[in-house]
Amino acid sequence: MIVVCHGAADGGLGGVPRRFAFLRTGGLDRGSRSTAATATAKDNWLLHLMKDQPEAAPEADTGSDPDQPIAPMLATLGRRSDIREEDDWTFEMKWDGVRVIATVAEGAVRLTSRGGEDMAASFPELAELHEAVGADLRTAGATVLDGEIVALDRRDRPSFSRLQQRLGLTRERDVERVRHEVEVHVMLFDLLVRGGESLLGRPYRERREALFETVRATEHVQCPPADHGDVAQAIELSQTLQLEGVMAKRESGVYRPGKRSRTWIKLKNAHHQEVVVIGWRHGRGERAGGIGSLLVAVPDAEGSCATRAGSAPASPSGTSSRSWTACAPVPAGRRRRGTCPPRTGATPNGCGRIWWPRSGTPSAPGPTGCATPSGGAGGPTRRPRRCSGRHEGRERLARRAAENRPVGHIVVGAPGAMP
Repeated sequence: MIVVCHGAADGGLGGVPRRFAFLRTGGLDRGSRSTAATATAKDNWLLHLMKDQPEAAPEADTGSDPDQPIAPMLATLGRRSDIREEDDWTFEMKWDGVRVIATVAEGAVRLTSRGGEDMAASFPELAELHEAVGADLRTAGATVLDGEIVALDRRDRPSFSRLQQRLGLTRERDVERVRHEVEVHVMLFDLLVRGGESLLGRPYRERREALFETVRATEHVQCPPADHGDVAQAIELSQTLQLEGVMAKRESGVYRPGKRSRTWIKLKNAHHQEVVVIGWRHGRGERAGGIGSLLVAVPDAEGSCATRAGSAPASPSGTSSRSWTACAPVPAGRRRRGTCPPRTGATPNGCGRIWWPRSGTPSAPGPTGCATPSGGAGGPTRRPRRCSGRHEGRERLARRAAENRPVGHIVVGAPGAMP
């Protein structure tokens, strides 16, 4: 039996609805019992708090004050299997940009970041929002929109690296200098307040309909469409467009300012590739005393690693830098020379060079050599300098990979396509 309990504001549930499952446990024990004990056991129930909880509607007047910016609602990272009833969901594209809460009032446009900073001076072209909202609504009160500021590359794909050139610029001269090289757009996907009327307690489906009725698209203001009820098609489209992923939103969900909710689930695209680890570089900064980056090679169909090699972050998909650092103690007196790491992943302190085994296997370590990088951690190698370890240049890297002397295997992930 599944029930939703609504408690009082001063009660144990704090006035927030909670969904529980009541499971009758009486009679499960087949052992010998007396008649009275059996009758009593039939009345035993197990109370279970369910994972999927109903949304509590915000207060009706929340966000109606234009002087109090609304904190953006946050999504929960999930998987495709989290979308059970596809007909209850709508799927938007995930934009690789900067979140923004846009407040449009008579004679003014305010762009508030997730951290509460005003970004209007950095993106003057987005003043078009004033014309995108009808004059009657601007007169009636503030209109608050939720969206993402993006910068497109030559193939019309969002590029966060390009957008970074605009972030933090506030002086008009600096903004105008970069503005013509890096043009930005705002992708609006939600309407929170319309003409002073709060829509936070309305279902997502109604807010989306009101969004298209309220906002008129301009050169830099867009309202991208969304797919209904087909997660596979949405994911395929995001991969075709080489976007960051998909945002799945439950159509019945209300807007919860500043809260992370499971009615919004982000499905990220990722490439997965099995590689052979043939070396590592000592970490710097927060990674000091651990692994900075890994030198990897991709085996071909015959198992040879000589065809391709490169560098990868020290934390593969599914792991964290903290877990790798914990496995990398720094032995005393081993600053310039190391050993091949054992299967546990322990590594020496490589003084900023690339390290790989000269002999031995992960279970039988031996002496190592090193090559000095030219660009710091993760950078290319150059002609080595004199040091206590044996030097290896880039021209010998493929040869070492082909000699079947890997440190180990990992699977690394990177944005691009769902597995």
